[in-house]
Amino acid sequence: MKIQFLSVCLVILAGCNGQDGASTVEAPESDPAATASSEAEMTLTPAESAEALAAAYEDAFERGDTAAIESMVYWDDIPADHRDWTLRAIFNVRYADGANGKIENAEVVDPLESWAGSDAYTLPPVKMLSGQYTGDGGGGDLRIPIGELEGQYYFSARRPAG
Repeated sequence: MKIQFLSVCLVILAGCNGQDGASTVEAPESDPAATASSEAEMTLTPAESAEALAAAYEDAFERGDTAAIESMVYWDDIPADHRDWTLRAIFNVRYADGANGKIENAEVVDPLESWAGSDAYTLPPVKMLSGQYTGDGGGGDLRIPIGELEGQYYFSARRPAG
């Protein structure tokens, strides 16, 4: 039986990879999302709409650009080991890596009722990327929460329990 942790998905905002209309901003220095686990500065890639974030994710996924996917997530204070798990389990980078994955269909929908306004995520989910993906050796459902911060959209990460 497939265990699906996709209901605890992350929210990534669109507009990645320097495509036309996309902007890249660095997280404020006082923001824990400004540093990656190695304490290196992290650049967040916001999107102007949830739909633009979804399109950027699909593009990055199919090109195998896992760094772009990671930059769409508002990580806040999520520890490195949980980030790695989240990228594999929620963002399915194991299929995206090496450009082996394909998004079969995807749409932006309202978030699951249990997610709406939840503080269990780095940003309260306001929308969700829903769909299906395939890749070498598997595939599954997409259920990735999308949050909004100061008019920009990002994927939201579920905080670890405890």
